[in-house]
Amino acid sequence: MKGKIDAERHTAIAGKLAIQECDAVRWKDASLSYFQSLSKLLLPLGVGNRSEPLKIIKRLICWTILHEELENLTKITNKRLNHEIRETHEKMIVDYFAFSFSVFSVFRG
Repeated sequence: MKGKIDAERHTAIAGKLAIQECDAVRWKDASLSYFQSLSKLLLPLGVGNRSEPLKIIKRLICWTILHEELENLTKITNKRLNHEIRETHEKMIVDYFAFSFSVFSVFRG
């Protein structure tokens, strides 16, 4: 693709792909190390040693879980806020109609 797209775009995409490749290796190692720690079995032949200590890998897993929980809490909070906004809006409409009716009653006489 190098000759088919401009150099700036090629460099940017190549950098992102390099990051993605490193992340894929890290998560593969993390998965293997985590499940190896649970099963207490040796890694299969041909599978290299993990690149990071298990303690760091468990922190990464915990961070991912915490991030997902934070996203869930944010969604719940947004739902609650939307509900409160809707209730406030409905109350404003009721108050507006009550006020309009009272003004209409005064002018009507």
